[in-house]
Amino acid sequence: MRDKMKIGIIGGALQGMEAVFLSKKAGFETFVIDKKETAPAVSLADSHEIMDAAKDADKAKRLLRDCDVVVPAFEEIDALRILNKMMGDSEIPFLFDMDAYDISSSKKRSNEIMEQAGVPLPRPWPECGYPAIVKPSSQSGSIGVSAVNNDSE
Repeated sequence: MRDKMKIGIIGGALQGMEAVFLSKKAGFETFVIDKKETAPAVSLADSHEIMDAAKDADKAKRLLRDCDVVVPAFEEIDALRILNKMMGDSEIPFLFDMDAYDISSSKKRSNEIMEQAGVPLPRPWPECGYPAIVKPSSQSGSIGVSAVNNDSE
């Protein structure tokens, strides 16, 4: 029996780095699965495997069997659906909720729920005026974000 909790982290880019860093700060052992040997989290993890977990879900599930929990650290919806299904019949907790992700990945749906709950939100377009920040409804992080100063931009 291990004396440390072991966290399985699928995805070694920015979110994976955060997951590994915070897990190690909490005293946990970390295991990362990523498609790329150059993924930053691979260098910080206690152990890793280079593979596409969504393309070989059976192998990924075998590799994760000695983890106490599994955390997805990426936002590719098709791969998340595959891994969510893969982990659904596992006894290992998968720290992911597809219903919550479907809401939180859409700025429109998230804003609707926050508005219903009375959470203050920035004024929507066109009430906000210029300059404005434009962000696609279903993109993550800073993907597709731009600042605009007039109608032509």
